[in-house]
Amino acid sequence: MNDQEKFDTLLALSKDITAELRRRKIRSFWVPGTPPTVLFAVQVSDFDKSEQQGHSWPLACAWKIRLPGDVLDREQQIHLDNLSTTPNAWCCRVIHSVEEAVAELQRLGI
Repeated sequence: MNDQEKFDTLLALSKDITAELRRRKIRSFWVPGTPPTVLFAVQVSDFDKSEQQGHSWPLACAWKIRLPGDVLDREQQIHLDNLSTTPNAWCCRVIHSVEEAVAELQRLGI
C-alpha cells in the first residue's frame, strides 16, 4: 500500500469511528494530522443498580486512530502518556478499527 492509499484508508477509518460516536450521540472533535486524533468527553458512572447508588463523572478521551499494525512514534506516545497521567487523567487509546472503538465505548459503559 503506497502512502496515498494509507492516508485514504486512515481517513476513511477516522470518519467511520466518528460516525459511530455520533450514532451514540457523542460529540467529538477530529484533530487532523498523522495520525488523526479524536477528542471527546463522556459521562461515566459506577452506578450499582442493586444498591441504587453510585457516582458519575465526566471523562475526557483522546483516541489516536491508526491502521492495524501501526504503532505511535515516540513523540506521539509521550503525548498520550502525558495526557493520561495525573493531573490530566484523560482516557487515551490507540484505536485500529471501528470494532475496537465499539469495544472501548462498551468498556466505558457507553
